[in-house]
Amino acid sequence: MYKVLLLLIFTISISAKDLVLSTSYPVKIIVDEVVGNLFESESILSAGIPTKQYKQNSDVIYKVNKSKVLIYSSEINENWVYDLPKKNKINLTFLIPEEDRIFLNEEDSEDYFWTDPKSTSVVVEKLADTLSVLFPTKAADIQKNAQKFIEKLELIDALIEKKLSIIDRPPMLQDVSTLIYFASNYEFPIPFSIEELPEEDIEHEIMTLKDTGVNQIIINSYNAKDEKIKDLIVDYELVSVEVNVYGYKDKNYYEMMQEISNVIVKLYQ
Repeated sequence: MYKVLLLLIFTISISAKDLVLSTSYPVKIIVDEVVGNLFESESILSAGIPTKQYKQNSDVIYKVNKSKVLIYSSEINENWVYDLPKKNKINLTFLIPEEDRIFLNEEDSEDYFWTDPKSTSVVVEKLADTLSVLFPTKAADIQKNAQKFIEKLELIDALIEKKLSIIDRPPMLQDVSTLIYFASNYEFPIPFSIEELPEEDIEHEIMTLKDTGVNQIIINSYNAKDEKIKDLIVDYELVSVEVNVYGYKDKNYYEMMQEISNVIVKLYQ
């Protein structure tokens, strides 16, 4: 019995994997590709849950303490990471060269980079380098996983370009900066986002855009029930679609981007 118990403990000890913790589901599905089966990978928030709905609890604190590294997207929507226990924390937006980040003002850059495989590819390469330094014994495998994912991202990029080739690239009207990286890297003009406009300017700007034939708007799913957005859609007869920038349950990165690109093509056909 004693020998069996020792064998069980030994088996558990060599099979247990270190935990890599992500803040949101889109971050997790990117991290999953890079760490493969080298680590246990979890996210604090489930698919489709915006980071502003985060609530600190004992389970989160336990996971953070248990994890070897906490990976998050940026300070804008996830400033609550500062209140979590000290840990190796990796800010993914900061892995994008400063000149390629989308700045909303002088201090901040938006963090939905994962809706664009081009930006995600940059992040993956730098993330692999960062994790390789933190876990040198796993560096070779991390780099191999990252390279395979970058090749997938190149394929996803090519497929999106092929889909978009059948439509023009009209201005992309958005409720918030939902697809600002996607729009920028796939050459959709970004006239403005609703959240950026003072109330008194909204009517003029929307009507000016409609005069050019653009009456489509992309809505971040968690804003779909916002009364202001709903009223704007009705008042100005806008055609709207929803994109869940916080991911789709049980879908990997490739499937998420398929969903997003299909929505965009359908909107503009």
